[in-house]
Amino acid sequence: MNRRQFTRNSALGALGLAIGNSFFSQAHAAQDALAMSWDEWGKLDATGMARLLVAGKITPAEVAAQAAKASELVNPKLNCVIEVFEDVVKNPLKDGMNVNGPFHGVPMFVKDTGSHLKGRLQEKNSIFSRGSRSDYDDPLMRNFRRGGFNVLGRATMGALHITEGLLTGFTLNPWDLEHTPGGSSGGSAASVASGIVPLSHASDGGGSTRSPATLNGLVGHKPTRGLLPNLDGMSYDMAYMVTEGVITRSVRDQANAYDQMIWRSPSDPAFIPVQMPSVPFSERIKRDPTRLRIALSTGNWSRRAADKSGRPVNPEVIARTRQVAKQLESLGHTVVEVDEDQICDFEKLYKAFEWFYLYVYDWTAQSEQSGVPINEKTLEPAFRAMVEHQKRHPKPAGLVDAARAANAQLAGQWAKFYAEYDLLLTPSDGDGAMKANGKGELSLFAPLESEADYLNWIEDHMDDARYFIPANAMGFPAISFPTGMLKSGLPCGAQLHGRWGDDGRVMQVAAQIERTKPEWFGTKPPVHVSNL
Repeated sequence: MNRRQFTRNSALGALGLAIGNSFFSQAHAAQDALAMSWDEWGKLDATGMARLLVAGKITPAEVAAQAAKASELVNPKLNCVIEVFEDVVKNPLKDGMNVNGPFHGVPMFVKDTGSHLKGRLQEKNSIFSRGSRSDYDDPLMRNFRRGGFNVLGRATMGALHITEGLLTGFTLNPWDLEHTPGGSSGGSAASVASGIVPLSHASDGGGSTRSPATLNGLVGHKPTRGLLPNLDGMSYDMAYMVTEGVITRSVRDQANAYDQMIWRSPSDPAFIPVQMPSVPFSERIKRDPTRLRIALSTGNWSRRAADKSGRPVNPEVIARTRQVAKQLESLGHTVVEVDEDQICDFEKLYKAFEWFYLYVYDWTAQSEQSGVPINEKTLEPAFRAMVEHQKRHPKPAGLVDAARAANAQLAGQWAKFYAEYDLLLTPSDGDGAMKANGKGELSLFAPLESEADYLNWIEDHMDDARYFIPANAMGFPAISFPTGMLKSGLPCGAQLHGRWGDDGRVMQVAAQIERTKPEWFGTKPPVHVSNL
């Protein structure tokens, strides 16, 4: 990068954060010059930006100001940023960012759910949580700051696989404004893909990191259960299914970020902590793996086929996954296509997971706690249908225990499978991004007029997440990465699933693919800060 194109003495002044709906406040500051051109900015991943910061070629204040300006320019088109923290833009050290951290000054957003930030709002795109503010930092947020990241603001989030809601409106995909960026970490993915920030916090309870990463041409990793510290007060049931993470432009950013994220003290809450890696992820991805035996599966995985009113997997997505298999073979790995019955009893797996979709949201309790009534102004139509279903069918006693017992049996099946194969290659999202603005079949605003409509809506979501759910249910790692573009002009991707605790190998093989197929990575959507 040309040093002469950097301006070292940028001044902060009138910075307006223009958001695409009326929910958001305006920021006020000014900027006389940018630290670098938008083209340079948009090409940097977090690791590349960190190197410039460590070298002193740019400063944290300059980077914070430029990220805020990027949000001002891009967000009116996408509605992916809820707010930029003005005080942190003005003073990047305000919240305890570690000046000696390897990512010192690199800006990021936090998804508006999950780990809390002291003094900051966390509203979960819910009217019932509007105005909720934390009085503590969760361990993962402390880890981000320990690593030097500058947590600069909040990104929109949704529920299940779409980012929309009554509180923050509709978030759009920078590749096509008629489509959603996925969910529930859609705001995080859109902010990275559009060039606002190089990395953003995410979480994954059924693909909510990996799906939006795929739908925006990015990389998302769902870690082994227990690799990261949990947030304080997280229930056992949530910790069993949900893990946090990041969405990035590159595999190396995943590895480098996870080296910082996995730190924990003995007092940090965790779900049976897994052993720390003997070699840092950032070092492991630099070398090619030994030759591996990799299973390939593009099957229906017991989900409903098109002739049963289900959501089929797009043949283009399958074809792209097979291209990955060919690439792995060219690198010396053995790829064996397997029948889904060789993996596990998927029907039992999805049945055991179904309780999570049906009962994880207790809107009645949230309404009672907040004092806000449930009506058409406070809760989306699909969730009102969920409330009615839960009234008619309260969560059966022992349901979760039965699901855990089923998962224990399934874990044995997966262990047997992984005794024969090192990794599993599958598609990622099965059919590309859905329509946005409440027009998609899986929208929270879909007209669900009957119990049957609601149950079919739930099943459609599970069809859509068929390749994501197993990693959450079983707790093993899975990384999604881009594999090119569909004919629609939208990104698609594939996943590598690994054994429990084998996050390093999963990242290592993804990095090998990135090195040998660079054209799949680092793509730029039409709505991008360098295009405005």
